Formats: sequence, structure tokens, C-alpha cells
Amino acid sequence: MKVQRPSERSRIKFEMETNLKEYIVYMTINLVNNKIYIGVHKTENPNIFDGYIGCNVKINSPSTYMNPSTPFQYAVKKYGVKNFKRYTIKSNLTRQEALELEAILVDKEFISREDTYNVALGGNVGKVCKKVFQFDFKGNLLKE
Repeated sequence: MKVQRPSERSRIKFEMETNLKEYIVYMTINLVNNKIYIGVHKTENPNIFDGYIGCNVKINSPSTYMNPSTPFQYAVKKYGVKNFKRYTIKSNLTRQEALELEAILVDKEFISREDTYNVALGGNVGKVCKKVFQFDFKGNLLKE
């Protein structure tokens, strides 16, 4: 059996279909305490809200925040998804452009603020800069 190479037309169609997603830099605000989270998200259409509010949390998927592991996820569980609103800071970005903008916005100074949920430097650096503490319901420290 002879394997056929894809035609130029099918190759272009495939590339177009796989490149439909674009990146946005967004800010999500807790409407109760005004704390914010800034992040990068890949979306098919930046003009249509897809339910993603940050830190792997999707408003229509309770499993993304019912067993929290980050301050933002804990806050969503505590306050409920209805108390969070996502705003797009900039859209129509490539992945690299989005990460570069996030790196500018989410720096050490930003993370050290009391009104943010971000704990790591932006731009996919991955360096955690804010101490996070976990307590049980009695107020006992479980881990740092």
C-alpha cells in the first residue's frame, strides 16, 4: 500500500485549523475583596467568554476548584465562581507575546502585594515568590 502525501491544499487547511487558537492576557477580580489574578489563556475566540477565570479554574467545572491547591483556587471555592469576573487586558497575541506581557505585569513587586493571588513570576518562569500557608479548619498550620 502506497502512502499518499497530503496535498498543499489539505496541508494549508490543517495548519489553519490547528492555529485557530490565540492567546490573551487577562485579569480576574474577586468582586468581594477586590483581589486580582493575572494570567495567560489560550482561546478560540477572545471576544467570547469560555468560562476560564484563571489558574486552571473553569466556572462550569467544579472539579477545577473543589480540591484547591493554589490561593486562587481556594478563593474560588470559598467565594463561589459568581464572585469572580475576568477582563481581557490584551488579545490577539502569540504565545510568546502573551508570556512576555505577563512577565512584565506579574513581577516580584506585583506578587508581593496583598491584593493579588499570583504566587509565581509571570512569563512561565515558574519561580514561586510568595509564601503560601495551608491551615486546617481549626486554624492549625498544615504546611507552608
